[in-house]
Amino acid sequence: MNFKITDDINETDEKIIYEGLLDYNLERIEDKNPRDLGIYLHNESGIR
Repeated sequence: MNFKITDDINETDEKIIYEGLLDYNLERIEDKNPRDLGIYLHNESGIR
């Protein structure tokens, strides 16, 4: 098995990951109305 970290994400891979996570989570939560969630990381200077 190979492990790869990249910031170059192609549309097909993004769709597969999103749909897999959505299916997994919808099976386990009561609220079936998914919403977007933003998570931001800032350094000590406030830069994203």
